[in-house]
Amino acid sequence: MNERDRRVSRLWLASAGLTALIAVTAAIVAVHHQADATRPIGEGELFAHDTAMAAESLAEAADPDVEVRRVRNSLTIEAVSVVDGNLKYVASSSPNLVGTSLEVPFFQGSPMPLRALAAPIGLPVVIDGVEEWDSDDVLYQVMRPLEEGRMAVLFYDLQELAARRAIPEGIRPETLSIAGAGLFFALMTIVLLAGRAGARRRVRRSIEEAVALEARAVELAAHNEALDEARSAAERALALAEEKNRIRSEFVLMINHELNTPLTGVVTSAELLAADPEMPVDERRVLVDDMVREGDQLRSLISRMLTVARIENQGLGYSLRRIEAATLAGSLRRTTPTSRVIDPNQPATLMTDPEGLVALIASLAENSRTHGATEVVIEFGRSLPFDPDIVVGRIPDPGLFVSVRDNGPGIDPAFVPRIFEKFEKRSDSPGTGLGLYLARLIAEAMDASIAVTTGPGGTTMAVGVGLAREAAAA
Repeated sequence: MNERDRRVSRLWLASAGLTALIAVTAAIVAVHHQADATRPIGEGELFAHDTAMAAESLAEAADPDVEVRRVRNSLTIEAVSVVDGNLKYVASSSPNLVGTSLEVPFFQGSPMPLRALAAPIGLPVVIDGVEEWDSDDVLYQVMRPLEEGRMAVLFYDLQELAARRAIPEGIRPETLSIAGAGLFFALMTIVLLAGRAGARRRVRRSIEEAVALEARAVELAAHNEALDEARSAAERALALAEEKNRIRSEFVLMINHELNTPLTGVVTSAELLAADPEMPVDERRVLVDDMVREGDQLRSLISRMLTVARIENQGLGYSLRRIEAATLAGSLRRTTPTSRVIDPNQPATLMTDPEGLVALIASLAENSRTHGATEVVIEFGRSLPFDPDIVVGRIPDPGLFVSVRDNGPGIDPAFVPRIFEKFEKRSDSPGTGLGLYLARLIAEAMDASIAVTTGPGGTTMAVGVGLAREAAAA
């Protein structure tokens, strides 16, 4: 059950509790009201109630003559009067009493705030011009002090007073009304509790349905994810197939051009030699040199293609061993005579395959000259001397970095991310697109790295090689 359902359930329960409380309260009130209604009324209690109400009304009255009549009608008694400190009537619902004196010996000097006496009234009581009571009739006369020494005097008929003090019979209408209200709220409590139970059942069913729907949603999500993965795999496979077809087509065109050009030169030179046996020696030597150069180019191309195929099918097997940086510099000077090799400025011991590393750096130098560089410089450093545009392999730390720096035209920035891919080369660029791809394979096999930075002033490729363990510790 979630927080919202819990709040709804608590609201139902709180509403049921409130209606139950109201029902119990109504029942208690009905019992007390019925007990009060059927309880005998004492004279003192009745007099105290009536005189207190009369005293409050008369104390606030602007016109006592009007107020005494209103109080008399409200209490349904015989008469209401006001006397001053000399017991002289100053206002009365029986106008004939005004100006006369109250002569009731019982009242004289009594210390009680409420005084009552059943005695002849002494003067007739006239209501609306009709004499209701004769001067000899006995009425209950009750007096209560007011402000300024005045007193209120209430007159009661003895028989009517006895009737008011009688015990009412049966259940009072007010009691029935209160009890009916309590019964209504009790029924409301039952309805609310039943509604809460029904709501809880509905919530449980909703939760069960939600759990089932969630499980189904998870299952559908898993199916959709599997379908998405399958679609993505199919799209990747299709893209890979299309890329392979593109590379294969470009490779066929490239190989056709790269093989056909030197082969054409060799065949043409051979045909010229065969067609003219009397050709001068100098011309014959030029044709033979061209045939040798074109043959070397053709052999290098075929050798590189076979090397790539062998590495991709069988991998590279390199034997790592120690070599000093100075020794490496000497090997590079012999292998790349057209490059300027700057000796290391401090000793360093490497853990690498020396032959593979020399071949890798020499291929980078050859690649620079192939792409238009007229000067290639090879130098050593203990840190990467630039912020690279692209890196293949893992940069060693600590390590030695052998930089191959040229003054060529640089690499198009848009082409930089693809320079280490197989057969990737610009259409106007010489070469086969295998040189840097082969360099990447060698670097990764030897756990080395190649970092590249390029610009209009030339390109620098730094080969990073790890130091031997004791050298690294030093």
